[in-house]
Amino acid sequence: MKRIGTKLVFQIAVVLFVVMALFAVYGVHQQWQRYTEFLQEKEENTMKSLALILSNLLFDLERERIDNVIQSYLSAPDILAIKIDEQNVPSHYFGKLPNSQQINNFLEERVSPSEYLEDIVHTVELTHAEQTLATLEVVFSRQFGTE
Repeated sequence: MKRIGTKLVFQIAVVLFVVMALFAVYGVHQQWQRYTEFLQEKEENTMKSLALILSNLLFDLERERIDNVIQSYLSAPDILAIKIDEQNVPSHYFGKLPNSQQINNFLEERVSPSEYLEDIVHTVELTHAEQTLATLEVVFSRQFGTE
């Protein structure tokens, strides 16, 4: 009689453990999915605002202010690099090295951009009055979304 009771308690404990593990896996998956959606929305909003600002500055040919805007956006930890191509030639290219938060001008310095491990690249055309001025490319980090 004692053996049957012990087996029953053990089986109930195993079932409870499996159910709790399933709920934990489901909760982690839901949290990861919500975080990924949040990052995608943040990236889209960043691209829209950055494209609007840079389009106006490119049209007005304000190179110094363009560099300042790019460097201010690069201060965010999830933005790794920003490049502006005018007629398929890079005119502005700033970024951070993978192990550093220091912002480098890849066009002027002898530092070359490296491949980022966990990155998402967004590209959008910079237009002003329905005229394409340049192409904006932003590299976003997804390092925390995959850990």
